[in-house]
Amino acid sequence: MNSIVAHLEDLDRSLAEAGRDAFDREEIPDLSDAEIAALLEASGRIQKRIEALQIEASVQVLERSAPMRDDKIAAKYGWDRPVDLVRALTRTETRDANRVVKAARLTSRIRGMSSGEFVPARYPELRAAMLSGAIGVAGLLAAIEPLEQSHDRMFDEDRLEADRQLADLALGTIRDDEGRAVDSGPLPRPRISGSFRASSSPTSTPTAPSRPTAPGREPAASSSGASATAVFRSEATSFPKWPGNCNCCRTASSTRASTDPPTRPSACNSPRTPTMS
Repeated sequence: MNSIVAHLEDLDRSLAEAGRDAFDREEIPDLSDAEIAALLEASGRIQKRIEALQIEASVQVLERSAPMRDDKIAAKYGWDRPVDLVRALTRTETRDANRVVKAARLTSRIRGMSSGEFVPARYPELRAAMLSGAIGVAGLLAAIEPLEQSHDRMFDEDRLEADRQLADLALGTIRDDEGRAVDSGPLPRPRISGSFRASSSPTSTPTAPSRPTAPGREPAASSSGASATAVFRSEATSFPKWPGNCNCCRTASSTRASTDPPTRPSACNSPRTPTMS
């Protein structure tokens, strides 16, 4: 049996045995600095791959709990809502299960009526980065949620370009002027991941300047929620200024009917190609 479930059962047994031996021998306190760093890095990679599997499985929970279905998977296991089933089976809190289900909604795909093949997800590149283990639930939501908040002011081509750029940043992909992947670079360091959500939100406000620190010491972490929840900000770049996030587009968006397609005002100064500030 070579199913993903069988592989996970084998992984669970292997990790249980390895962890039990390490704890019984008090191995971790005697590890070197390099070994401690390697342990944390390897466990983080495994965790992100597990989260990708949970998200993809939760997509099926959502589909199989749709109102038109008679044999809802959530009801089969005794729950009313898909998120309750995910919470119970993953043994997590409701908040964590809600985040997994939300990520599942944002990365779900549908099958074409004629071919039966899957149609690309709304954010195909970020979904691919998630499946590769580069980002987990937190990184996926930090990248996509600001784009979703601006969806009525953003053209499809701009959304897909943002999707590609954010996935490149997560994967460390470097592209040439024609968009070809030519190299890979280091990923953003966690301490400078910064306030992606704050910088991408149309209504965000600048944070207060930090207090000076003594020479040789790291600056204190910001207490703002935005800087603690985002993961994609680097020292040299901030979120691109996409068309639709400028004042003229927001004003036009607020005056049009909700059913009208997004339009760009004639006086709009936003570039067609995003710029980095």
